[in-house]
Amino acid sequence: AQFEARGRVLNIERFKPYQSLVNWIPGLRPATHDIGLGFGPMTDTANVSRFSFSHEGVSHGLRALFARPRGAMTQQEFDALAPNITNVHVIPASDAVYAQLRRVRQGELVTLRGLLVNVRGADGQVATTSTRAGDRECEILWLEDVRIARL
Repeated sequence: AQFEARGRVLNIERFKPYQSLVNWIPGLRPATHDIGLGFGPMTDTANVSRFSFSHEGVSHGLRALFARPRGAMTQQEFDALAPNITNVHVIPASDAVYAQLRRVRQGELVTLRGLLVNVRGADGQVATTSTRAGDRECEILWLEDVRIARL
């Protein structure tokens, strides 16, 4: 499926060349970055500053983005903001796109364009992409273009 998202980089994890998901799914090597992306109200600095973000652990075989409230936050506030946060496992489509991706920094506004893909490891294990940002699942993106706008 085609994918285009514009959002704020909440957290970014860069992998050593071809390290990425190989630690979690043997034989799966193409992703180079995990990008925690906020959109809608999660592009607003006031909302972003209410959370700490980290990539850690494994969820469904993939690294996950965790958004933890920094202070008091009601469940209603959390439930209103959380659907505007997603994690994107990024597979650059070319060396030129990889070079663009390496320039992305936390806090920047980015537009990511490409294809959502499922990836099958050499052992047959499959990593399945989410098809909808904000569903609290991760997207696996074959990245064809990235645009950066500084705040």
